[in-house]
Amino acid sequence: MLCLIKLLLLFISFAAVFSLIAAGEVSTNETTDNETSANAAAVNPIDPEELEAFMDGAVNASLKAHHIPGATVAVVKDGRIIFSKGYGYADIDERKPVLANETLFRVGSVCKLFI
Repeated sequence: MLCLIKLLLLFISFAAVFSLIAAGEVSTNETTDNETSANAAAVNPIDPEELEAFMDGAVNASLKAHHIPGATVAVVKDGRIIFSKGYGYADIDERKPVLANETLFRVGSVCKLFI
């Protein structure tokens, strides 16, 4: 049960961060607040390689820190999936990897599906 709670908290954290990134409210470049707010959408489009590098580091560190065997992350912007990737294992014993478009996870509560 504790593992499920940790996984849900991890999911909620990533969803919050990426909703801010997708909205252009968080910039990965060092600029002033005025430059960021004025040019966020035009100057800082989401770079797929940067997004994947960030997710790889953040998700793998969180999975290891919280002893979570596997997870799937998807980032949606303007109704389109701009990133999806599976991390870790869907089946530890068989060393079957998580595949973002195939692996299914049981959800403990449907209210946490949509953030």
